[in-house]
Amino acid sequence: MRYCLKVVRIILITLILISTAFTGDIVRFNPAQAAAKNDLFSIITWELTKLPEKWSHKINMYFKSNTNPQSQRTDNIYRYFSENNNKSNEVSKQDIEISIEELISDVIKREGLTYFGTIVFPPLSITLDSAPNVLITSPRDKIQRGDEALLKPDLLVSEMADIENELFIEENLSSLVIPVGGIATYPVIIDETGDLLWALQTAAHEWMHTFLFFKPLGFNMFESPEMQTLNETVASLAGKEIGLLTINLLMENYPSKNKFCKFLNPPASVSKNEFDFSREMKTTRIQADKLLSEGRIEEAERYMENRRMVFNSNGYPIRKLNQAYFAFYGTYAESPASTSIIGEQVRKYRSNFEGVGNFIKKISQIGTYDEFVKSLEDIDNKIENQYSRVKNTHSTSTVIPFICE
Repeated sequence: MRYCLKVVRIILITLILISTAFTGDIVRFNPAQAAAKNDLFSIITWELTKLPEKWSHKINMYFKSNTNPQSQRTDNIYRYFSENNNKSNEVSKQDIEISIEELISDVIKREGLTYFGTIVFPPLSITLDSAPNVLITSPRDKIQRGDEALLKPDLLVSEMADIENELFIEENLSSLVIPVGGIATYPVIIDETGDLLWALQTAAHEWMHTFLFFKPLGFNMFESPEMQTLNETVASLAGKEIGLLTINLLMENYPSKNKFCKFLNPPASVSKNEFDFSREMKTTRIQADKLLSEGRIEEAERYMENRRMVFNSNGYPIRKLNQAYFAFYGTYAESPASTSIIGEQVRKYRSNFEGVGNFIKKISQIGTYDEFVKSLEDIDNKIENQYSRVKNTHSTSTVIPFICE
């Protein structure tokens, strides 16, 4: 009976999420889709292939064993991300995916992001696969995210350029085909890179979008540019934290903890004399905005192309730097390509909560950007009226165990 109830629950949840995916795939045929009509990525086709395969495997796992022992799933993840992974056929990719799902789900439960105490909804479901490309458009006279399209993951650079040139000539649009590391389909697509921490953080980020979809914050994501940026920033911040907490949990359950350290590659610090990507990209964005606001469109485009060559010569290969580039990366308020104040606001908001779970519970109930600003002001006023500020526990500096430092 217990297995039957689990199977029924899985089937019901799957049907709900399939209907959600189908609804999201039915959109108007916009200029971006028209230009790339021969290379579109169909979410419906992908879902019809992956969902039955994914959930049939899960159902079989439930009948074989009630749980996946912690030691087994930890060992699965270690073997997959080790250098010898490609030579080993002992564990299927589906088993690896389930191991990652269970591990992150345990962190989500610890953070209290559940229904009825233990139910993670939507259930975390990932597939390690080639993520699609996204075609971004922007008007040429300003940086603003416009029509978009998902494209096949295996496009050649020449094919990307052909699509971009067509949109420039036929629609007078700036455009860019961008590879993405993950996408919030169901299951979530995570691009295979071999980077453990990146995979965990990306999986958590994309799951956060599926979680927020059923909350006011996510449901109203596309009501305004500010709400889109707010959602992406929240998902990015929460995904990074949950990913780091997952690393902690992973290493707690593994006897040779230091073996996992080789998979963690923190960015090297940059000295004042070295090329600072973030500073230079921020400078580029500000100057491009200035030129466009003055109507100097072609000058702005020449400036961005010259800056692209500077980045490339300093070891940061960027295929194309234009309005569409900034329109896409500018949505992520913590990106140096963004000029939004929302990143700073979200970090300030986060600093007032014990644990990422409490932060998400509160901010997920916000349905407009104005509500968010008002909520932030209310928190600030409350703190000012207290004798001392609430202890700020938002820090990732001690999340990775000291053994890796």
